[in-house]
Amino acid sequence: MKKRIFTVFIILLFTCMMFNSSADAVYTNDIDIKADNINFIINESYTGDNALNIRKGLDINNDSSINSSEVDKFKENYTESRKTEYPEYISIDDGNVSIEMESLDMEFENAVGTINKEELRVMTEIKFTIPSEISEGYHKIWIQGHPSIKNMEITLPEDVNLNTIDGLDNIKNSTENGRTVVEGKSITQRSNVGNTTQFGYATSLNIYKKPFYEKMSFIISLFVLLLVLIASASYMIQRNRE
Repeated sequence: MKKRIFTVFIILLFTCMMFNSSADAVYTNDIDIKADNINFIINESYTGDNALNIRKGLDINNDSSINSSEVDKFKENYTESRKTEYPEYISIDDGNVSIEMESLDMEFENAVGTINKEELRVMTEIKFTIPSEISEGYHKIWIQGHPSIKNMEITLPEDVNLNTIDGLDNIKNSTENGRTVVEGKSITQRSNVGNTTQFGYATSLNIYKKPFYEKMSFIISLFVLLLVLIASASYMIQRNRE
């Protein structure tokens, strides 16, 4: 059983780490960052030989058919083996802001049934907590990328501006419920370290969290207070004249 789980782990890991993206594997990431927590969703779609090999690994009793019990057993073992790896998928300020994994869940779609090359979907949801909320000022967010990530959507916390972003192509910016949303395709980045050329797939964002006095709600409240003070002063002056 452990050998079979390890085999599927190697298949998934190899698919995630290979240099060239494969048409048999497509990923999307949905990352919702708030001041005190992060919801990180990884959607994976496998077809062809990748889907076939994963299904073979799920077939514990080698009867060429997969049942829900086999899927559940795999999920239990696989998520347990990855608990130390997933927290490394995202960091804030090079790890100086503490992030703790709260929960890890994995769901398969179209896995139960006969072994074949039809599309197989996997959804992994990782929830993190940020014990000390992201403070005001400038911060750097680092997110693990991959050339097969066709779309990475990142939602920033409230009152946070995006200054720069690296590691994504075809970038689109929007605002949803007052929060900045950025999305794009993960790309391969090349850098030279000495005489060695290195490749990476990370996405890096430089952000700025507004202090309270720059927030629109504070400015509006201050303006309203100023109007009230002016009105009160005018009333007192008028009353004294009478």
